[in-house]
Amino acid sequence: MVASVESSKGPQIAEGRTAEVFTWGEDRVLKLFREGFPAKVVEHEADVTRQVHDAGLPAPAVHGVVEVDGRLGVVFDRIRGVSMLRELIARPWTVRRYAAMLAGLQARIHAASAPGLPSQRARLEGRIRSAGAHEPALREAVLAELAGLPEGLAVCHGDFHPDNVLISDRGPVVIDWPTATAGRAEGDVARTLLLLEVGEPLPGTPRRRLIEFLRHSYRRHYLDSYLRLRPTSREAIAAWRRPVAAARIDEGIPGELDRLLGIVRDRA
Repeated sequence: MVASVESSKGPQIAEGRTAEVFTWGEDRVLKLFREGFPAKVVEHEADVTRQVHDAGLPAPAVHGVVEVDGRLGVVFDRIRGVSMLRELIARPWTVRRYAAMLAGLQARIHAASAPGLPSQRARLEGRIRSAGAHEPALREAVLAELAGLPEGLAVCHGDFHPDNVLISDRGPVVIDWPTATAGRAEGDVARTLLLLEVGEPLPGTPRRRLIEFLRHSYRRHYLDSYLRLRPTSREAIAAWRRPVAAARIDEGIPGELDRLLGIVRDRA
């Protein structure tokens, strides 16, 4: 249900590819999506975030979907803190600590369940089909590969990386849940590893060269930490690498296409 309200948004405090974030009173924020963003997508984000919050995971509480100045937005609890990425940039010597924290948070998420979430396999299959125009023959090979992978019911964030973790006084809180699914933890870890390998920082992110320098170390410590916490293997995670890379192509992130196609072609 979308409530049309008078604009009472405060200053802008963050910005992403799909939305801007504004203060909304003292203790809440408004994630205001860009003009023309579909209502069903906005309502989906509110719904899945509410589900994972109700499952006891460290996600912000949801206070509804609103229309402000002709744009749709979701009102969340305000988490007062800074992203793990910015903490890491400011204190690069903490790379092991924050890599271990990321792994611990993800292991906690994967231990939970939220039966109302969409299927991880269906989400990946849809995106691979949509992106298949780049390499039609590879699309079918990757879809067959995906079909052979095991299914699961673990909560999977789907876009889990250091810029989606806020370090707050109440501990780390995970934000941006619209890609959350129920599926295999290994697929979600493979997606995080892919993002740490090829993900492009948003324009305006400080010290981009330092991020490139830290990528390898952070990625390695994150995976080592995760494997100590969950009963899986590097091989089981690697089996998801091509499907998650093929699905990522559909997002159309500038600068990533060549690297993603290289991954997808690796075993062609």
